[in-house]
Amino acid sequence: MTAKLRVEIRYDTESQNWSYTVPSLGIVGGKDSRQAAEKAAMDAIVFTLEADSAAPAPDGGEVEFVELQLRPLEGAA
Repeated sequence: MTAKLRVEIRYDTESQNWSYTVPSLGIVGGKDSRQAAEKAAMDAIVFTLEADSAAPAPDGGEVEFVELQLRPLEGAA
């Protein structure tokens, strides 16, 4: 199974900064270069998805994990 996650990268001429947004995960940030913004977006996605991995199982429930593999953004060098 494959899913795509929207990652928005844009250059702000006023601040001369590259910003990244992952709307579905509430991730927003910025970096000095496009490459740094793309890497930071990927790092933030992994951090966000792994954030609850140590939480205990719900009462009467079990915890299982799904392994995801992230590929660099299409525009990434």
